[in-house]
Amino acid sequence: MEHQHLLYQESGKYNPTGLILTAIAFLLLSVVLGYVYVLITSFIPLIYVNVLITIGLGILLGYLVRVAKRISHNRNTKSMVILAAVFGLLTCYFMWVAYLLYIANGAVMPGISDYLNSLLWITEPGSFFSLISVINSVGAWSVFGLTFSGILLALVWLVEMAIIIGAPVLTIFGSDPYPYSESLGTWYPKYTLSEEFAAVSAPTSLINELQVAPVKTIEELGMGTAHHFS
Repeated sequence: MEHQHLLYQESGKYNPTGLILTAIAFLLLSVVLGYVYVLITSFIPLIYVNVLITIGLGILLGYLVRVAKRISHNRNTKSMVILAAVFGLLTCYFMWVAYLLYIANGAVMPGISDYLNSLLWITEPGSFFSLISVINSVGAWSVFGLTFSGILLALVWLVEMAIIIGAPVLTIFGSDPYPYSESLGTWYPKYTLSEEFAAVSAPTSLINELQVAPVKTIEELGMGTAHHFS
C-alpha cells in the first residue's frame, strides 16, 4: 500500500454561502480591529510593547481565520489563503485610516463616527498618501533619541504589515487538514487515544487490520511493558 493513501487529503470543496459570509465577517472584523489596534497603541507609546501588540494582532487574525474555516465548512486551501490575506490587508488599511485621523487630530483618537465616515478615505489618494508621506518624512516617534523616519520608518511599517498579513496566511499553511465527511457534511469528531498500547512489530499488517476493523484491532493490542509502547 502506498504511503500517500494513508494521509487524509482535503477535497478542495467549499460552501459558496459560507465563503461569502466569511468575507463579510472579515470585512466587519477588520473595521473593528483596525480602530481598536490604533486605540490601544496610542495609549501605550512603548515601542517594545507595541511590537508585542502587533504580534498579538497577527495571532488573533490567524485564530479567527481558523474559526471561520471550521464554521464555513471550507476545505479549499486556496480560497482560505486569499481570504486570510485580504483579511490582513483590510485590517492594515483600516488601521491606517484610524492612525491618520489620530495624527490629523493632533494625537487625539478620532470618534467612532469620524472613523466610520472616513473608511473610504483611500478614494482620495491625494490626501491619504500625502499624509503618509508627511509622517514618513517627519517621523512620528523616536527610540533612544533616534527618530524613525524615511526608509527606516518605512521598513518598520512594512514589517508591521508583514506580520498582520502574513500571520493569518501562515496559519492556513501551518495547520494540519482536519478530516471532513463529504457525505455527512460535517467535521469528524476528534478522539484522543490515551492508552499505552503494546509495541507493534508489524506496522503494515496492523494498518491493514485497522482499515478492516479499527476498534477490534485497537482493543486487541493490549498494554505495553516497560518503555515498549506504540
